[in-house]
Amino acid sequence: MDSEGNQITLLTSKSGLIDDSVYSLLLDRAGTLWVGTNTGLSKIEISSPLTRFKSENEEIGSILSINSLDEELYIGGSTGVHFFG
Repeated sequence: MDSEGNQITLLTSKSGLIDDSVYSLLLDRAGTLWVGTNTGLSKIEISSPLTRFKSENEEIGSILSINSLDEELYIGGSTGVHFFG
């Protein structure tokens, strides 16, 4: 939103977001926006295209919480807590 309350950008599944149901957001120290959705995780690097993640090895489920600490990403989902470093 700009200083006058106008929408600047809308990210949806049509523009690359993995799902339109967004449950959590995290802006990390590097300026990357992590978006937890009903069906997975999207990574938005403000200066580059949207990245979508889908795990082949494990089912994360709905992303309900995201946090980071010391270069590690912690994701709380409907199937438990997942750590990525």
